[in-house]
Amino acid sequence: MNKNTNGLFVLLLCISIFVVVALVVLSRKDVAPVERDRSTTAPVEMAVTAAPAKEAKSPPPVEPAVIDAPAVTVRSAERDALEKALAEKDPINRSIAFGKIFREWLVTDREAALVYLQEMPRGPEYTLALRSALGGLGRDDPRRALTLARDMATNSEQRVIYNLLFDQFAESNPQAAAGYLDLVPEGEARDNAMRALISKWSDKDADAALAWAEKLENENDRAAAMESVLFRITEKDPWRALSLAGTYLDGDPLERTMSRVLKQLGTIDPAKAGDVVKMLPPGPSQTHAALQIARVLASDDPSTALDWIATLPGDDLQVQGLNNVLDQWGKQEPAKAASYVAGMTPGPAQLTAAGHFAENYATVDPAAAVKWAEAFKDRETRDSAMVNVASGWARKDAPSAAQWAAQLPMEHPARDEAVAGALSYWSLSDPDAAGDFARKQPAGVARDKALADVIRFVTVNKPALALELAAELNDAGQQQSSMDRIAKAWLKSEPSAARRGIENSNLPAATKSRLLAQ
Repeated sequence: MNKNTNGLFVLLLCISIFVVVALVVLSRKDVAPVERDRSTTAPVEMAVTAAPAKEAKSPPPVEPAVIDAPAVTVRSAERDALEKALAEKDPINRSIAFGKIFREWLVTDREAALVYLQEMPRGPEYTLALRSALGGLGRDDPRRALTLARDMATNSEQRVIYNLLFDQFAESNPQAAAGYLDLVPEGEARDNAMRALISKWSDKDADAALAWAEKLENENDRAAAMESVLFRITEKDPWRALSLAGTYLDGDPLERTMSRVLKQLGTIDPAKAGDVVKMLPPGPSQTHAALQIARVLASDDPSTALDWIATLPGDDLQVQGLNNVLDQWGKQEPAKAASYVAGMTPGPAQLTAAGHFAENYATVDPAAAVKWAEAFKDRETRDSAMVNVASGWARKDAPSAAQWAAQLPMEHPARDEAVAGALSYWSLSDPDAAGDFARKQPAGVARDKALADVIRFVTVNKPALALELAAELNDAGQQQSSMDRIAKAWLKSEPSAARRGIENSNLPAATKSRLLAQ
């Protein structure tokens, strides 16, 4: 070819290539672009829609909180860092590292951090992360935070989140915070929330908090709220708190409030204390208040306490008050307390006081307590005191108490009860030794009574021993009925062990067959 022909050929070739490229480009423009699979590239978001804010007084029905985990968990630098922190063996370093990383993640991507929180293993770090996550969320969206807390806080440590949240809510607006209580489940969570709310509210306006608490219809809510607000009132006006406690509380909440009030008072004006007790309605509240005050007065001046309980309304309350004074007095000056009881006018009051005080006195000085009990001229009072001396002594030294009671004359009216009282403690602390003691008693009625006492106390915990002792009863009818009763209960509670125990015992074959047929 000549040069002109070659040039033409090259030109045509270039034009052809250009046309082909153009056609390819134009054909691509007609094809719809392919969307990338975001499930493997986009950050994961938690599918929980924040509920719009509403008035606190009328919260909407609560729907179950749902956090949809992604079909494929996406790895991220934060996840890897948190799992590395969880692998740390030292618990302190682990918590510090985990907490720091998780808090930073909450700032940069709260939703992804919440998804991770739901998926992570439960443990100390989960609880730490839960408080960080929901505490922060509560500042922005209280309702959503409480909705999530309902499903994610499942034990006592985790439910502390309710204390944190309601302390936070009440800081800005206690009344609005009260409107969120309907989002809190009954039980420990609600109790935590109520106490945190009312505590913060009381700091701001105790009278308003009290007025709100008084109107609560739910008894548990009202008790928790009243106890919390009275805790605050106690600091400024303990007598008012005492009066309100007797009106609105009972049981443990009343006991706790009374203790705080009396501690705050330090010293008590007996006349004022008497007026408060008389203001309370008869019943548990009045009794609790009276007994608490009696103990405090007795620790300062027993004679003042004795004069004060004489002013209490009702004989029963005075008797219980005296017992509490004697308990406190007996710890400090047992001989003087014993002398006071001995000098009381013979009758029902002395009988009750002697029986109550004898047990405590014997734990302090058994020999003195025995001598004191024997000196009562009234037989009923003397017998009651001696029986309770044996029980009190047994709390300190059961074998010695049982030996003393067993040496009383057989005809002594208090002997059998005193032995039984001592054996009740001995059988619990050393059942085998108590059983041996009963076996060694003189043959006859006294021995059978001692055996029966030990049998009664050991049947549940040591049925095999109880069965052995029952076989040694002298009275044939009592022996059979006791063995049948023990075997029946044992076979019901521990069938396999009971059968082995009966079969391996030294009982006659006929007796074994009868017992196994129960």
